[in-house]
Amino acid sequence: MLNISLYNAGDDAYQTSLHIQLPKGLYFTKLVAQEETQIHFQISEKESQGVTINCSIGYLYVDHLSKVDISFVLDSSSLSRADDDLHISINATCENELDPDLLSDNNVVLALAQKHEVELNIHGSVSPASFIYGPSEENSPISCMEDTINVTFYVSNPGVSLAPDVNLLIQIPNSFLPRDTKLFNILDVKTSDGQCTYENHRRDCILPEEQGNMVQDLITFLTKLDNRPLFCMKNDQLCWQIFCKFGDMESGKEATVHVHLEATPSLLSIVILEGRHNQKTKHSVSVLLIAIGSLFGITLLLLLVLFLWKVCISVLIYTLVHFNGLASKREKNYFSKH
Repeated sequence: MLNISLYNAGDDAYQTSLHIQLPKGLYFTKLVAQEETQIHFQISEKESQGVTINCSIGYLYVDHLSKVDISFVLDSSSLSRADDDLHISINATCENELDPDLLSDNNVVLALAQKHEVELNIHGSVSPASFIYGPSEENSPISCMEDTINVTFYVSNPGVSLAPDVNLLIQIPNSFLPRDTKLFNILDVKTSDGQCTYENHRRDCILPEEQGNMVQDLITFLTKLDNRPLFCMKNDQLCWQIFCKFGDMESGKEATVHVHLEATPSLLSIVILEGRHNQKTKHSVSVLLIAIGSLFGITLLLLLVLFLWKVCISVLIYTLVHFNGLASKREKNYFSKH
């Protein structure tokens, strides 16, 4: 809706005209004005300039100190993308204006900022969906996983307008707190459009040996979950940061980003990827479990021996007391007969 107020601050203006130049992409639909206002308009269109509306206002003149309000309904449905601002030029003239210097306020240019109707979608997939993690076998060679982990992200613009300067930030969890050992190596990042950058560290498949506390390792093993989710915070230093720039994305356009990872011996997964623990214990934890089990068994055996010993003593004392009682009774009977 284009609303115009025409105000005559001078003498009566004869044969007043209003000239409106619309930019390309905007079209005239209808005119809305007061019933008593006499307006005749003519529309012309040139491919290079757009639509021009020439209006004749009033019967013969516009009264002194009078105001005319006019509204134009415009159609912008043909604009499929947001470019620079749209400019609408408006010029009012009359036949009895003598001094051209007084026409400086008869022109106005309206700038309409275009808004982008952007609707970006993103979804992804990962293969494989899960893998086993945990301590390796004793004396087994330490190496990265033979099978790579492939993560694919799809970015699309299903909206009706161009999406300007589209960027994508991918964050991949890369450590198991409280340890900061790296979980993944990035082998390659490919994109179908634009460019992706990331901080490239050296490929490392060596797991540093940690001298952990046996009691702490035991507690960690007993409280460990089968599934452990990972996530990234904003500007997380413990996550891989992959930044992709696609530039302007047209309506209906799609970009694909492929990330190839390999898991270091330190383990785990990304976003939807699910890590499963192999439930194997460290050697130190196994020794500690055997020691605790042996100590518990020996303690139980000693308690059982002590219990049996006390039972035997009680039975022996009861037998002796009962035997002495019988002997005393026989002696009394013997003396009473003689």
